[in-house]
Amino acid sequence: MSLDQNARGFLEQLMAAAGPAGFEGDVQRMIRDYLAENLPAKRHIEIDRNDNLVAAVRWENRPRVMLMAHVDTVGLIVEQIDSGGFLLVGKIGSPSVESLVGRRVSVLAREGAIPGVIYRLKDGDEKAQVSDLAIDCGFANADEAKQRVRPGDGVCWAYPPVNLAGSRIVGPGTDDRAGVFVATQVLLRVADRSEGPGVVCASVVQEEGPTHMGAVATAGRVRPDLIICIDTAEADDFRGGTRVRLGGGPMIARGGCIHTATSDALIDLAREAGIPHQIEPIGRGTGTDLESAIRFSGGEAIGALLSIPHRHYHSPNEVLDLADVEAAIDLLARFVTDLPEA
Repeated sequence: MSLDQNARGFLEQLMAAAGPAGFEGDVQRMIRDYLAENLPAKRHIEIDRNDNLVAAVRWENRPRVMLMAHVDTVGLIVEQIDSGGFLLVGKIGSPSVESLVGRRVSVLAREGAIPGVIYRLKDGDEKAQVSDLAIDCGFANADEAKQRVRPGDGVCWAYPPVNLAGSRIVGPGTDDRAGVFVATQVLLRVADRSEGPGVVCASVVQEEGPTHMGAVATAGRVRPDLIICIDTAEADDFRGGTRVRLGGGPMIARGGCIHTATSDALIDLAREAGIPHQIEPIGRGTGTDLESAIRFSGGEAIGALLSIPHRHYHSPNEVLDLADVEAAIDLLARFVTDLPEA
């Protein structure tokens, strides 16, 4: 399977769209419009007051499978405007601060996005901290800056995706727009079937915060029987590691809160179908929304975790292999089409 032009364009839109934790509304409406245009008429699509998006086919059917991914990204937030009109910032989530110096950004102001560039307040050889950073938007003075920017405005990276060698692509927001994309494509793949489980694509907010409030609210409303969380895993192959390899296929988690029979069924299916995959051992927490979603699902939901490998975690230039994305879509579409009894 390979991504068609429409799907590829949507992935690139997703990666580039502004939406750090707390500022997800615009990107959720973009996803809603895409699904409304591409899903068949008999579907269920809604965005709640906290900007969580739920799209479903066969909503009334049981079992109900929720494909959950978080739409928010890391970023920065304006904390102060100094006397020269420069913006002092704090972190949204845990961005890689060292990767930010000299990067172009968009300040999400009330009048619209304002371009700027990050610089260090003081030169030095020591590792940069977020308190060392400021944003230069070109304002002449503090009065001009305060007319256009307010403390509490979000900041995101201003870089479009770019093709690299082979099937690899670099850009912001692969964590976790790659997961959201996979969930939407699986939903589209299984939408035309009249029989089978109810399938829900849940694009949730506030994972990077990390409040997990999107997963909590959505799981409580959807009340799924099975939650498959789709997130990202940091590849270590570019530093000589062997744990997570870019291009090696999606990571299927085992251990922790993961339902053993479900993870084993995913692995068995991947092997039978010849779908590249990797195994992710989980000894403690997953570091994702999954535990919160299971806890607040209102029933006896079980959970699985599928992670898309990527490089340069939480930076403006994350690297993704589209072969891993395609393999994840193929595996999950097959799985929910013929859901194992286990």
